[in-house]
Amino acid sequence: MRKIGIILRNKSIGFSFVELMIVLVILSIIGGIAYPNFSQYVKNKRQDEAKAMLLSVLDGQEQYRAINKTFITDLSKLKYETENGKIQSHSGKFLIEAQVCVGVLVALSDCIRLIARPITQGDPSWELSSIEGDIKEL
Repeated sequence: MRKIGIILRNKSIGFSFVELMIVLVILSIIGGIAYPNFSQYVKNKRQDEAKAMLLSVLDGQEQYRAINKTFITDLSKLKYETENGKIQSHSGKFLIEAQVCVGVLVALSDCIRLIARPITQGDPSWELSSIEGDIKEL
């Protein structure tokens, strides 16, 4: 009786260094393309949130002015939860404050400036947003 033998080569299982380097290069190219797009998306969403909140607070300011004939810089009187007279956003990323319009020769009853400032200073995914409410006549 004759034995039939199968000779197996000594082949290691796994990836070669070159294959791993190719995958690494492909992933870094994809990451290089995706990261700027993602960071711009995050920045735009924070700006949108800030603008929506600023418009909401401006609407509250205009309602307050319709009743009291003046704007107010202490936002706690507008039925918002405040921290030192400033409103914190729902996401906790920025504070909204009210200031008298600068460089305008009008009374507080005619102009208010609302500013959204980042809570974390130096946050690269954030730019300052502001809006002015200017009512000349009622």
